[in-house]
Amino acid sequence: MIPWILIAIAVLIIVLALVAVIALKNNKEHKTDYYTFFILGITWIALGVPLKNPAFSIMGVVFAIIGLKNKDKWKENRQTWDKLDDKQKKLKSWILVILGVLLLVGAIVFYFFQR
Repeated sequence: MIPWILIAIAVLIIVLALVAVIALKNNKEHKTDYYTFFILGITWIALGVPLKNPAFSIMGVVFAIIGLKNKDKWKENRQTWDKLDDKQKKLKSWILVILGVLLLVGAIVFYFFQR
């Protein structure tokens, strides 16, 4: 059992390192998307309450406050799919596919360990 956990952690570290290298290669000026902070905060609050995890709830409140405090910057920094170039669209599509596969694998593993 432990070797699988170590392999999963190693794969996760490699994937995160690749994402960091790709992000550093772009090296463009990136403005903060405060709308995403707000959405992330609301989501974390919604997850923290039913899971009885105060850390999620507190971080959710912090993110939501940061997002609301900068509400005037929501539209100017918002990156929609239409504003992305082809390279960014391709990268985001791959990231979504990889995250979807990881979510599916996690759900399958969770299902089998519950049995």
